Amino acid sequence: SAAEGDETVIVTLSNPVGAVLDAQASHLFTIYDDDINTVALTVTDTTASETGPDPGAFVIARAGSTANPLTVLFEVLGTAAAGADYADFGTSVTLPAGQSSVTIPVQPVDDATDELNETVELKLVAVPGSGYKLGASTGTVTITDNDNRAALPVLSVVAADPLAIEAASCDPGLFTISRGTNTAGNLTLYFTVGGSATSGSDYSALGASAVISNGLSSVSLPVTPLNNSSAENDETVILTLSSADTYLLNYPAAATVIIADDDSAVVTVAATDPNAGEWGTNSGAFTVTRAVASAAPLTVSCQLAGTATSGADYLALPPGILIPPGSTGAVVVLTPSGDDGVAEGDETVELILAPGSYYTLGTPSSAQVTIADRPIDAWRFTRFTPAELLDPGLSGDGADPEPDGIVNLLEYAFGESNEVRVSYLGLGVRLDFELSQ
Repeated sequence: SAAEGDETVIVTLSNPVGAVLDAQASHLFTIYDDDINTVALTVTDTTASETGPDPGAFVIARAGSTANPLTVLFEVLGTAAAGADYADFGTSVTLPAGQSSVTIPVQPVDDATDELNETVELKLVAVPGSGYKLGASTGTVTITDNDNRAALPVLSVVAADPLAIEAASCDPGLFTISRGTNTAGNLTLYFTVGGSATSGSDYSALGASAVISNGLSSVSLPVTPLNNSSAENDETVILTLSSADTYLLNYPAAATVIIADDDSAVVTVAATDPNAGEWGTNSGAFTVTRAVASAAPLTVSCQLAGTATSGADYLALPPGILIPPGSTGAVVVLTPSGDDGVAEGDETVELILAPGSYYTLGTPSSAQVTIADRPIDAWRFTRFTPAELLDPGLSGDGADPEPDGIVNLLEYAFGESNEVRVSYLGLGVRLDFELSQ
């Protein structure tokens, strides 16, 4: 019942006879103690204010023995800045011996900066040997501001259309910057633009400022890709709002548009399962692939050819194959319609990629799946003429067109090179046959 913390055992192999040691010659085992304290976090005052100032409060409590002091570790996150927006309280606290809890105050700094409400998020952390395990481990205190006396507009930005596509006829993305309900007067706002895409080379420059006109609540900035012949991966355009005395910023004050390249979309097709069959559940498969994954979905147009008939011999396929966002390929399953009872031999389905927007054709651009006929029907197809196939007295299972006393079903089953003799004994059938070598 002793609270002793987690402990370790290390097993190390040495001096083998008739063997050699590799890099995994030792292993560490951890014995977790079930008598250690459980620590939990609660927020006893969720709101702090610059007015006063009025603090918020976290409480860290332990369940179990209080005989010894216990140091608890934590991370501090959120939009507020330690030291600037509230008094820094570090990243650990010690519960003294005999004490089961401790309070951590969130003491706001009353500054003169107009700003939105900000958050202080605390997250408890347990590491090996810390001497405790975690219960509830996260909580948030909100610091309210007291300086927006002028009721300044509050700016926010979103990627209203987060995907731009480079092509001969480009599809732009779109940022929208809003100022809430305060729409009086023209408002000039400022921003910076970053990301992996290059302004002026990958997209038309956005500048560094924009104006929301009097009476309007927002302004939109299109991200217009510049078409080029360079094959490149998707690139990003990140717009981040800048601070000014005439407005406040909401958090997060940034948004991202992705530019998908059309030159990397080289598409090919392969028959990844080239054999299907009329009987059973034997389907085939095509796989359409693009060279580079993209955040943009891609629809590849296709045409069908071959000796099989769509709808009669196999379930109809779509005229376009959709490659989902983030994926390099899509599988197209070819499902035969089933055994039609017609002796028609093996048939083929050819999928041919067709030119389209946002991609170019690579090699191979076509692939073929074979739909095998039912075996006995395939045998009939090679043995009888089209007219004979229509006459079950000649081509049916029980027909004997030679006549040699051997019906078609037996000739198919044993092969024409075998010697088969049939005699009837009462109601039974006796078969004597020799298999040729």
